[in-house]
Amino acid sequence: MTSQIYKLKNYEVKRNDPKIIVKGSYKEILTSLNENKGYHLILYDDVNYNLFFDIDKVPLNGHQSIYTFFESLSEELNVDITDIKYTESKKDSGLSYHVVIPSLNANLKTQLHLAKQLKTNFDYIDLDVYQNNRFFRLPNQTLKDKPLPHLIINGIMSDFILDLIQQKSEHLEIEETKKTKPKAR
Repeated sequence: MTSQIYKLKNYEVKRNDPKIIVKGSYKEILTSLNENKGYHLILYDDVNYNLFFDIDKVPLNGHQSIYTFFESLSEELNVDITDIKYTESKKDSGLSYHVVIPSLNANLKTQLHLAKQLKTNFDYIDLDVYQNNRFFRLPNQTLKDKPLPHLIINGIMSDFILDLIQQKSEHLEIEETKKTKPKAR
């Protein structure tokens, strides 16, 4: 199976420019990610991705709040806390995290629905990332606009290739009830 990532210097690029597109097998993509070339994925509405969250502006002394978020995710989604993989990037404005749960997958609509529910208790969840045709920065990558990389704290690089769905991954869908919550199927 093939995938593609995008080599960016900044966000002012044409998404269909063949010079920025890197195609290959997942193994080839993982090899490419050993170099810092500003690699990103583009997210699309009609694709299932590993469950992910983009967390921004956590205070520099706010490590405890991210662990509270992980505990809440673990309980809410009935996953072991060790299944929650994440990166961290330190900025002057605070800490930023990319959080992935590879044992669960869903499309962007379902993921946005869940993120909105969680945002009521964790206001640092970025909802913009769940838009169609949106760039998502991969671990250890920098670009002019974002000179500090997201370093993997828990997990391996393949956990963060969002469209690389694990064989035993459970699919989440929104069940319409009075209080709608995504459920594993």
